[in-house]
Amino acid sequence: NLTLRPMRVWRFYSQRAALEGEIKKLKRDFALNKIPTNHFLANLLYFHLQLMAFNIVSWFVQLCLPKNFHSWTLHTLRLNLLVLPGRLVRSQKRNILRLPQGYEYKPLWFHADSKISKLKITNL
Repeated sequence: NLTLRPMRVWRFYSQRAALEGEIKKLKRDFALNKIPTNHFLANLLYFHLQLMAFNIVSWFVQLCLPKNFHSWTLHTLRLNLLVLPGRLVRSQKRNILRLPQGYEYKPLWFHADSKISKLKITNL
């Protein structure tokens, strides 16, 4: 019911097309299609915490991983990068994380770790 020419309608709605994929990710990876309680404020808080987690993961992928890994889902990140057996050891008064022998994504893990250590946090 918009009184716009077809090209303007397309331009107006094409900007929203990327949001559909983000909404799908939120539902799939962060369970935003389930309302956990019957209390509005609790659900609002849950929703905001999930959005914050989504943003943190999205920024991590964009800022700390090479471009060819930007399509990884949260499930893939957990499976290949975040949840892995490791051992935290202390050597020469420093904590060192020992990753598993033959771990396929060890170079990626160290790349992300290096990028994280170079990030500067500014006052919000």
